[in-house]
Amino acid sequence: MRMSLLIPGLALALCTAGFAAGESPTLRVATYNIHHGEGSDGVVDLDRIAEILKGMDPDIVCLQEVDRNQPRTGRADMPALMAEKLGMAVAYGVNYRFSGGEYGVATLTRLPLLGERNTPLANPDNKEPRGCLTVTVRWEGREVEVHNTHLGLSGPERSAQVTDLLGIIRKEVPTLLLGDLNEGPDAPGVARLREVLPDTWQGGAEAGTLPGGKRPRRIDFILASPHFSTVESVIHDTPETRTASDHFPCHAVLQWRGDAAEREGGGVFEGRHFQGEGNLEHLRLLETAARMFRPDPEYQNISMLYTPVWNGFVEGPTWGAWWIQNSYGPSYCAVPFLEEPLTTFLQNAQDLWFAHIGDGERRGEKGWVGPDGCLCDAAAPSLVYYKQGDGRIDIHDWGMEFTAAGVVMQAELLLAGRDPAAIARYLPLLERSANFIETRRDPSNNLFLAGPAGNLLAPSYAGWKQPDGTYGMAYLTGLSVTYIAALDRLIELEKLAGHPEKAALHTERRDLAKQGLPLLTTEEGYFIKSLDPDGTRHGVYGAEKHGYFEAVCNHDAMAFNVADDAQARKIYDKIASIPGLRPHGVIITNYPGLDDTYADTKDWLWSFGTWVNGGHWTTAEARMMLGYHRVGAYEDARRAMRHILGLARQFRMDNPLTEFGAAVYQPKEPINCVYDNWGAPAALIRGLFEYLYRAEGLELRPHIPPDITRLDQRFPIRFGTKRLYLSTTGSGPVTGVEVNGAAWKNFDATSVFLPHSETPDTARVQVLLGGAAARGLPEAAAPELPTVESLPDAYAPFRELHARLRDAGLGDCYEARHAGLIVEYFAAIEARNKMLAEGTLAKLPEASQAAADKSYTDTVEKLAEGLRGVLKARGDSENPRDREIAAMWRAVSGGN
Repeated sequence: MRMSLLIPGLALALCTAGFAAGESPTLRVATYNIHHGEGSDGVVDLDRIAEILKGMDPDIVCLQEVDRNQPRTGRADMPALMAEKLGMAVAYGVNYRFSGGEYGVATLTRLPLLGERNTPLANPDNKEPRGCLTVTVRWEGREVEVHNTHLGLSGPERSAQVTDLLGIIRKEVPTLLLGDLNEGPDAPGVARLREVLPDTWQGGAEAGTLPGGKRPRRIDFILASPHFSTVESVIHDTPETRTASDHFPCHAVLQWRGDAAEREGGGVFEGRHFQGEGNLEHLRLLETAARMFRPDPEYQNISMLYTPVWNGFVEGPTWGAWWIQNSYGPSYCAVPFLEEPLTTFLQNAQDLWFAHIGDGERRGEKGWVGPDGCLCDAAAPSLVYYKQGDGRIDIHDWGMEFTAAGVVMQAELLLAGRDPAAIARYLPLLERSANFIETRRDPSNNLFLAGPAGNLLAPSYAGWKQPDGTYGMAYLTGLSVTYIAALDRLIELEKLAGHPEKAALHTERRDLAKQGLPLLTTEEGYFIKSLDPDGTRHGVYGAEKHGYFEAVCNHDAMAFNVADDAQARKIYDKIASIPGLRPHGVIITNYPGLDDTYADTKDWLWSFGTWVNGGHWTTAEARMMLGYHRVGAYEDARRAMRHILGLARQFRMDNPLTEFGAAVYQPKEPINCVYDNWGAPAALIRGLFEYLYRAEGLELRPHIPPDITRLDQRFPIRFGTKRLYLSTTGSGPVTGVEVNGAAWKNFDATSVFLPHSETPDTARVQVLLGGAAARGLPEAAAPELPTVESLPDAYAPFRELHARLRDAGLGDCYEARHAGLIVEYFAAIEARNKMLAEGTLAKLPEASQAAADKSYTDTVEKLAEGLRGVLKARGDSENPRDREIAAMWRAVSGGN
């Protein structure tokens, strides 16, 4: 099927194959003859080449006509420059030397680059030398050979070179051939290659890869072995590509079909964290998502965001505080499966907000005195911002939606933990925050008023611009949605605490707030952004004024069940109908650009696609991914995860992502690491079962992709002090449940309920789908510490402390898990060094590689510093257990 797809700044010819995407892993590849960077305007400009390629989000790029040290291109090292601009590893094949420089092809990849070789091709007429650059990459646990070539200009020359290529190609392995073949698809040489490696282009013969000319010519190709099928193939014919080079770039998204044995049987996956059968790509993505919450030698992992200053998480190494907006998606999504010490790290971070909760007297940054119950944008031990601190702060409102989101996160943490002491400590604070939000309820319509920057993704919302040019309060949809989600959880906490009267109060407040939602809903079923008191609506897509679509309040309504199933489907359908909302596979905040901010959108920070006006935030993507799971849009969730993994592989997990989600916010840093990005892996895991914590128990709502027929989570889910190990068998509606091998009656077609009082302390829950029979379940993964050959003497006491606590029956306590995490981190460092030495882990550009390696040693040093501080303080505790642990530490550490 051929169609035209239009996204901001990009018009392209797109061809998609006629089968369901996402049935197995996909690989994005691109080829581009860059004409040594010289465009039709005579300007050599690699930046525009790089920007074009970034828009394709490729895993592998093959470039032809690439100079190195050539006078005509300023003696530039083009392969190295392109690698730096794209954040990829590079291999360069030199085919021709002249003018004291080199000329050839370059292959770049964000995958591990395992090997490279450049093979000269036949040159019967002694013309320009040609070659084939072959690289081997590791993708989804497999080795893939990628050939990059640029064939000659004459027919006899190409015929001889094709013969050489056929001798290089190994039919039995997954293989790609990309490049400028200098002849059309039906020409003799290409026809011979296509017999071995099918053409990925699915479009018509009218397609061409050369700008200009009366007759289109397609001479640039992506050929792939039968291990792959084509999901989409694209020739990028845009104003930018017509100028940048004398060829159009092409990209293809390839789907893994498997080798012969794999295609005939089902895909079986056996990982440390997940096991299953069916869609191997999805299972591998789940495994990788779980890895990102443990020390891992390959991917950036969440412990890299630890600070000993407050023994908890920090937004990022360059961000010395803890933000509500940025942590909302990752924290909410991770709560069910976080274990110690990560739960303590998260609680200590959130404590920064509640330690500074507004009381009408405490003075924060900028001299702001927060009203009672007001939470913040961000906080650290010695600072708090009760308002958004960027923009026109003189007109900013208090953090209204910040406060509601903070209540959601803390309440969710309490519901999962079910600790009476913790609930008693925090519940009064959460009640104060709810009372603060209630001061903004308009009783005439049960909507909530907020002024400029009172929204979650502040300061994208300017409130109500009044006739005199000042900005006042308007009814903010996000505040209603997030507050309803907060009240849902406060109701359950009050029940759990034995406060029926307060539970009834919150129920009344929630139900009234829901009554106001129709005023914020369009006829198509999605939510607007805000409603001015004079009736002006902001965020009616396609309207002449304020006609953008606001994504945040809509995907949050899906994620937190503020929208019912029917409305959630309507919201998703609207999002899916607007390609500009997801130009790179991840959601941006709004589309098109905002016309109702108080700022000049010509300024870079405020420009469309950069920050809070059409930029991408992975904390928001997390909630979007929960929405995808609710409506069964699993390929959308996979696409988002792939995009974030591309950043993780390059140690570029930054937020926001600028250029509509294509570029990092701090590109001059050697690496980036920001908490927001963990929203995607957390959502991919939480989305499987949704996890609705109630006072009486836990409701599971399975959202398992239909092409996964067996799934085992090998890690526990938190349910108070109980631990749940979840599995599914079959596909379709819930038709049966077993708990520890016994039949369970509390389920319906869409959900399973586990009353806390009836659920075993360790419960192996098997959900049977579509009439499937029960099966034997694998053993849960044992939490054993890895062997570390090179554990420094200074860190050996942590391993000994872990052993003593385990032997004392305290192996699951925070201190034991923190000590174990330090040992696990050293094991990850050992494994990483080994992979680098063996060449099985792709190296980053030099400065980035050094910074990435240092992030591992920095993390383990911080973890050790933090635990030492905690254990020292335990010695002065009034708690006998704390003093016992402190004594153990003194014994194993020599009193240090």
